[in-house]
Amino acid sequence: MWYKNNVMKNAQLQLNSTDIALNAFDVILTNSKVTYKDNLQTVFTKNVIVQISHLSKSIISGSVLYNVSNKSTGSFEGYGVKPLYISKLDSLLQEDFEIAAIASSELMNKAKSQTNNDHEGNDFIVSFFYNDMLFNYKNKVNKTFHMVASVLIPKIKNTSSSPIYIITKLYFEYKTYNCVHWKYGLNEMDDHIQGRWVINGQAEIRYGRNRYAICTFNHTTHFALLVSSANMNQLTEKVNLALNIITIIGCALSLVGLTGIFVIAIFFKHWRKRTRNKIMLNFSAALTAQTILLFISDTIDQNTTECIAVGASLHYTVLSGFAWMVIVAILQYRKFVLVFQHPVPHFLIKCVLVGWCLPALPVLIILIVAPESYNKNTSGICYPDGTLFYYGVVLPISIFALINLFVFVKILINIFNNKVEKYGSHSHEIRLHVSIAILLFFLLGMSWIFGIGISFTKDTSCAILSFIFCFTATLQGFVMFIFFILINRESRALCLNIKRVIMCAQNKSNT
Repeated sequence: MWYKNNVMKNAQLQLNSTDIALNAFDVILTNSKVTYKDNLQTVFTKNVIVQISHLSKSIISGSVLYNVSNKSTGSFEGYGVKPLYISKLDSLLQEDFEIAAIASSELMNKAKSQTNNDHEGNDFIVSFFYNDMLFNYKNKVNKTFHMVASVLIPKIKNTSSSPIYIITKLYFEYKTYNCVHWKYGLNEMDDHIQGRWVINGQAEIRYGRNRYAICTFNHTTHFALLVSSANMNQLTEKVNLALNIITIIGCALSLVGLTGIFVIAIFFKHWRKRTRNKIMLNFSAALTAQTILLFISDTIDQNTTECIAVGASLHYTVLSGFAWMVIVAILQYRKFVLVFQHPVPHFLIKCVLVGWCLPALPVLIILIVAPESYNKNTSGICYPDGTLFYYGVVLPISIFALINLFVFVKILINIFNNKVEKYGSHSHEIRLHVSIAILLFFLLGMSWIFGIGISFTKDTSCAILSFIFCFTATLQGFVMFIFFILINRESRALCLNIKRVIMCAQNKSNT
């Protein structure tokens, strides 16, 4: 099975199509005549694995999925599934596995006793879905943690006194781990209600050979682990809608501002020849590419070549944007902190090497070592996952951010110690200082302080920081246009010249 994410989602929201497909899949599994080998039958596909055991003779109580190849392939290639013959969780946790579905010993005894009294028999069916592409719901605030497990026992629906355990291996640290089951929208009387995840409670975190989340359920259906990395589950639907609108508007304004910068560079050759303006144009190019790729990434299906290509490109532009921020920070440091400046030989060439070439190294290493690691993350963006995310994304960005923070603090200290008086008269000094501080805040990416703070806050504080972060982080390109074009006297004069040319052309066309 291979799913187109957007097609499946739209079909579900309009017609409940994926619910119908899932229900049909369950019906086929529960009614098919299975040929067993040693009371067991396993079916492998790239995205779904099914293991069926016959309860009349089998002593199997669950199924365990292993990543045999220890690689992220974007599918179940390199994975293996084994039957579980014991229901003891402590013993299982000492093994290294991805996900397991286990029935309690009480449930298996109940199922087998019913099998002995029924000449048609009963089956124990466990399915693993590599992703949640078939589980589409409207208010997708949180994200399922990688895989989905399903347990079916045809003649038993309610297992209130005999639980089912779903155990998931954890790779990353999240704020919340909610155990959820899929509620079909097939039999709902309201046409506007589709299938959705229903929260059963928080998972129990246990340590064994790895760190695992254990979920307990009292019925058979599809199960998953729903995670949130930034307390977004505490925000209301209206708040999340507002955040999305702010993000879209902010990114659109940034694209307009960056376009304005490029227009000035195209029309005025002497302006773009200056070294500082060349650096700003390179920085603007990185921000433009990053914003565009961010929108594109949201529309790409995961586990595809397109996701790898867009993910690698987005990864590169993000690192490049931070690298050019460091270069801009160095320029501002030389301008506001250093009293005597000595010319740097081949400065622009060195800037290009740092801004465009250095960020390519982590991306090339990941593409060579593990290109399949570029996959959809919990935010729905194609990006590196696993350990490579920390080494390829978090580490270099942290280094760039620390450099920028140092420069930002150093410049502010100099500004408020009245060491920039030569840039304005005494009466305008306060306004000048505030303007420079605002410019540097946006220019050096200090808005990421609020983004980090979201991970350590809850409820109202989380919502407030989310609004501030979305507002400030998305307006970087627009603020650059205001300070470097509209407020700058020379650049503003160039804009007026463009306006005069357009007006003259209109007058000639009218006459």
